[in-house]
Amino acid sequence: MKIEKAEGIDSVAIAELIAHLGLDAVKRQVPEIKAAAQLIFDSVTGGGHVFTFGAGHAQALAMEFSSRAGGLAIFQSMHLQDIRKEPRDAFWDLRDSQPERIPENGPKVLDHHQVKENDIVIIASQSGRNGAIVEMALECKKRGIKTIGLSSNKHSDSVDSRHPSGLMLSQVVDLSLDNGSVIGDAVAELADGKSICSASTVCFVLIAQAINAEVTKLFLLNSLPAPLLVSANLDHGDKANSPLKFPAISI
Repeated sequence: MKIEKAEGIDSVAIAELIAHLGLDAVKRQVPEIKAAAQLIFDSVTGGGHVFTFGAGHAQALAMEFSSRAGGLAIFQSMHLQDIRKEPRDAFWDLRDSQPERIPENGPKVLDHHQVKENDIVIIASQSGRNGAIVEMALECKKRGIKTIGLSSNKHSDSVDSRHPSGLMLSQVVDLSLDNGSVIGDAVAELADGKSICSASTVCFVLIAQAINAEVTKLFLLNSLPAPLLVSANLDHGDKANSPLKFPAISI
């Protein structure tokens, strides 16, 4: 979307564009979404765990899966903050992109969470280029851990990898999905060449909820109780969720 003058900034049109990008990504990748759900279901019913990870703002994908009202109590989110010796404010964590560029941080996160063979790791990255996420996926492959990657095909195709191998996230995971966002993530270009309003979070969230729906369907089709979470801000939420410990199911 090109905007020539400030008066041309239309917040509704921009919101519609972002929603369209995410919805389009879901619609054209239904087979991949179903495949992701099957990998997750097979892992969980086989005694495995499902971990989610995203660096920077891509952590929104990891958060959307984990401990979410209407979601499944089978996801455990991971974060680069988990391996820091000293915690720091969330603002600085989002502003500093250096930790996600360091390859060895990927395996360190896996070790911290004791991710093992037969588990599933879902990795989100808008660009798919940084060292930590690529190394995390490569390490998973060494350990016999299945991986699902989500990134922007357009963005990834426009930049070089920052991993020593020269590989992108989409090239090293078992199943890759395109989040549908644009190069640079911001969708509305101003007259000075700068752009505003990022799409990747909305795109990630829509795909996450589509996967969530498909995994729930598999539980029901197989006559298994879906370990669904209730909002903790409903009066009965705490009581309903108390039996759902991680992992929430053992077949």
